[in-house]
Amino acid sequence: MAEYDNDNTGVVFPPFPEQRFILQGNLNIEGTDHRVALVKSKTKTGKEPVEIYVKVGAVFPVSEDKKKSDKSPDYYGSLEGLFPEFFKISGWRKTKEQEGQAALPYMSLSIRVDEDEKNEQQGNQPQNTQEFASSEIDDEIPF
Repeated sequence: MAEYDNDNTGVVFPPFPEQRFILQGNLNIEGTDHRVALVKSKTKTGKEPVEIYVKVGAVFPVSEDKKKSDKSPDYYGSLEGLFPEFFKISGWRKTKEQEGQAALPYMSLSIRVDEDEKNEQQGNQPQNTQEFASSEIDDEIPF
């Protein structure tokens, strides 16, 4: 049986009733500023931690006229800060039907590497593999 590969995917749901966004701002870690959000929560044992979330990116709505098909994402953006900007993130709005309850809205997420942007940011130019192979092979044995 093949295992499901959930690398570079995720899903987000509305917050739990006991979760409350309380503060936002900047946090400098080792000389780098990061956007953070603080969320007050409540554990099953009654403790009330304030959880710190670091911004990893942003997604923006994709207008209907920009979508290529009905499978195109509803949101699109880049990861940032902790990740190189050539990591792209897409989101699809969905709902989960629940028997006897209102449908639960959620968003499925997918991350991919934009190879062209990665090469550009890293200063790499696409190479003709045939040209590379013939120019880099040296038949002399160095020892």
